[in-house]
Amino acid sequence: MDASAVDLSPPPLYLTLLEGRALLEFGWYAAVAGALRARADGAGEGRPVLVLPGFGTSDGSTKVLRGFLRDHGFQTHGWRLGRNRGPSSRIRRGLAARLGEIFERHGAPVSLVGWSLGGVF
Repeated sequence: MDASAVDLSPPPLYLTLLEGRALLEFGWYAAVAGALRARADGAGEGRPVLVLPGFGTSDGSTKVLRGFLRDHGFQTHGWRLGRNRGPSSRIRRGLAARLGEIFERHGAPVSLVGWSLGGVF
């Protein structure tokens, strides 16, 4: 595809305004986080979980999710592979090594949780 044929126009205003929902949704989460923690029942029983970030993001974007899972008794781990740029050979090798490392540490199967397009792995 020719670079000049790519449409780089901004999205419609209504789609741009929808991005503001993120602040509202985070506010809702912050408002109920205490109640959610109080209901944490340890259902995770210490099982290891590797959380994969969405496309274009890194471990920082999964911090709240990992905290939520940790509050519910899971041993959570970030992927430590930097920004998710898709399933390159470097990422596949790094992910396999990270899974092995977590498995060795816990001696148990590792659950995978993918955020958004992090779930494609």
